[in-house]
Amino acid sequence: MITNQKKITIVGAGLAGLTLAYRLKKIGVKNIELYEAKNRVGGRVFTVNTQGILAELGGQNFLDGGDAKNILKLAKELSLQTVKKEIPLAFQHFDGKKFIDPKHHLLKFGFTFENLKKLFSQLEKYCSNMQQIIEELFPNDLLLQESFAIRLAAYEGLEPKKLPLNYLPTLSYMLLGGLSVAHPGNGENNFIEHEYLLEGNAKLCETIANYFPNNLYLKHVLKKMTKIDDKYYLEFKSHKKTISVTSDIVILSIPCSVYKNIEFADNVLNPILLKDIKAVDYGTNAKIIVPLSENHPQTSSFTNGRAVAFYPGKYDSVTLYYIGDNSKFTKKTITETFKKELPLLERGYGLSPSLNATVANDKNYSCYTGPVGHSWPNDPFAKGSYSCFSLNKQSKMSKIEIIGKEEVKSLFKPIDNTLFFAGEHTSTLLDVAGTMEAAVESGEKTARLIENLHKV
Repeated sequence: MITNQKKITIVGAGLAGLTLAYRLKKIGVKNIELYEAKNRVGGRVFTVNTQGILAELGGQNFLDGGDAKNILKLAKELSLQTVKKEIPLAFQHFDGKKFIDPKHHLLKFGFTFENLKKLFSQLEKYCSNMQQIIEELFPNDLLLQESFAIRLAAYEGLEPKKLPLNYLPTLSYMLLGGLSVAHPGNGENNFIEHEYLLEGNAKLCETIANYFPNNLYLKHVLKKMTKIDDKYYLEFKSHKKTISVTSDIVILSIPCSVYKNIEFADNVLNPILLKDIKAVDYGTNAKIIVPLSENHPQTSSFTNGRAVAFYPGKYDSVTLYYIGDNSKFTKKTITETFKKELPLLERGYGLSPSLNATVANDKNYSCYTGPVGHSWPNDPFAKGSYSCFSLNKQSKMSKIEIIGKEEVKSLFKPIDNTLFFAGEHTSTLLDVAGTMEAAVESGEKTARLIENLHKV
């Protein structure tokens, strides 16, 4: 039992911070406060309503986290109903005029797990990033280069030229008809299993938030953090005012990408550690959800070099998933970005060429008419979609040690047993990094860690 005289402050009410707060409350901790920069809870879990259809502009499929045992257990504990569906896993490339099935181009290579393993072991000797691997695999086939480059970027978050060779397993599964370690496929008739909440994934976050009606503060942006003796002093900006908070224990459950906007005293985070945290890379992904007036079941998803178009676990909408510079649309440029995909949408899904798109307000369950999107790289409190291994940084993100009976990433181990870290970037589930499962796992683990280190 943690002494209730100690005040615990959680910065960030995304999925990890909320899970942590909920679990601490369940073990009897009473003196908890949560501070969130956004005007809503959930972080990169973001549900909206377009034409009566619930759509996920952030995390969509629980099973991107493999068996997703942590998040599914939490949803069940909170009596939240999930929906589970299978969607065909197949891709066609759209060249602006016609659809081409890359699978037919792949047949001549005769790839198997065994020969890919041998081939990759050779390529690793002189390739340093995933783009080089793809170009070496298909030196004379630009269609396959483009098709697999955007699929890899869409799933792992960064353009292949920025991805290290840690992602060879993902590419292996893609080449053999699957998608990733979490979605390996199973031969000719491949499907992706989707599981999500019936009432939208934001319902998980809002349900937990309801446990903290008087000590969860929205629109509080952390600007400064200092430490004197055994106390932490935090300064937040809220409605143009400075709010000062004192705490015994602090958990930073915010993306590494926003640390650059916060002033940390050297005795809170030493400059070398802070530099390493700031260097963690985040995916450049964005979504535009396009509602369908009627179901148009397809057996394929589509790529066109700019985006991936797919069904998000149901047939009432299409997700346009962007990477790189194409993901950085604004309220002024989203329609311009979206219009480039209209030939694909018209040919693939029978949609009208006169559609326009809008950027979502930062509020869960807001209602829209027509396509609606969100750019995670342009989100001031996310500055990216999800953490990923990048060139020259993979070793620091994958080093793990045991503290308080728990596996933790060395980069995010507790400091003085009073400063902790949570978030999908801190999870030790390396095969499913960046997922909602990783976020929940990190929240659960940090709660256990605090309990183990502060037993009285």
